[in-house]
Amino acid sequence: MTDAMSSSAQRRSDDVETSRLALYRSGVHDSSMSDIATLFPVGVPLDEQDQVGRPSFLDDLDARMTRGEKHKLFATRRTGKTSAARAIVLRFRARGRPGAIVDLARLQSAAATAESLIAQLRPASAAARKGRSGASRVLRSASQGHSSQEGLVGQTLARLLDPAAKSPAEVLESLGKSVGEHGASAVVVLDEAHVLADWPADEQAAIRSVLREDRSVGVLVASSEAHALEHLTADNGPLRYAGTRLPLPAIIDADWRSALTDRFRRLGAPIEPSALADLLELSHRHPYCTMLLARETAVVSEFLEQTTQAAVRAGLLVARTDEAWELRHDGLD
Repeated sequence: MTDAMSSSAQRRSDDVETSRLALYRSGVHDSSMSDIATLFPVGVPLDEQDQVGRPSFLDDLDARMTRGEKHKLFATRRTGKTSAARAIVLRFRARGRPGAIVDLARLQSAAATAESLIAQLRPASAAARKGRSGASRVLRSASQGHSSQEGLVGQTLARLLDPAAKSPAEVLESLGKSVGEHGASAVVVLDEAHVLADWPADEQAAIRSVLREDRSVGVLVASSEAHALEHLTADNGPLRYAGTRLPLPAIIDADWRSALTDRFRRLGAPIEPSALADLLELSHRHPYCTMLLARETAVVSEFLEQTTQAAVRAGLLVARTDEAWELRHDGLD
């Protein structure tokens, strides 16, 4: 299977998982299945509170983006790059600061990417999509102690985006000037960034130039390591010497044990230490595979008093049929 076909299949799988999770949370479903989907989410970008072992990394990444740094987050597939990046964008938005994340594999072209960035970064455009939810976030942000002035500055910055900007580089350059003039901050995430290598040469050169020269906008470029090394940082690649590499840390054993123990307890089927050890060993602690096996184990053990080794082995029969199960050999450690 080619990379393009694999990527397309994975996106379809993610869409299905997103629909399932939405259905589970809508109330039109069995409550036990809702518990499993919520406690053991798989395949979709995770909310910050659902991510395991990431608080310190996210705090550091937040600070780096606030300082306007440029980083390349390269890691193997299904290890949490998009979830981490998305969490930072949501943090910025909660503070009333401009934040955008674009999936280049879905958008396909530089022009579509520019349009998506402008729609997310300009409140006037975003308001048409988000309605009252945006105002609610501002109110929640203010109630949590964030300065209302900070939100106003963020809105002013985003409105100053050049409406004539036609390329991602022009959008970033315009945003950078606005941020610099106000001494504020903004963040942009370019996800599935290997697609940059398929853009026209002038677009690649323009984005590379902005990333090298801008000092105001925090930019995070995320991609699978194999794609990134091959396409992005090669000679004349769009990210050659543009930004510094930032590793995605492995989730340590203690964090996995703490999180999974708590989640199985909340499910009502506490996991035995030996079963937890098996689960972590079989999944190689790979973020996607570990949560996948935990979920399938939970399906088996939800009506039992405890989660046993037998439940883990039964869950494995389903988990190992997943097309991404082999990724457990490509961990972060």
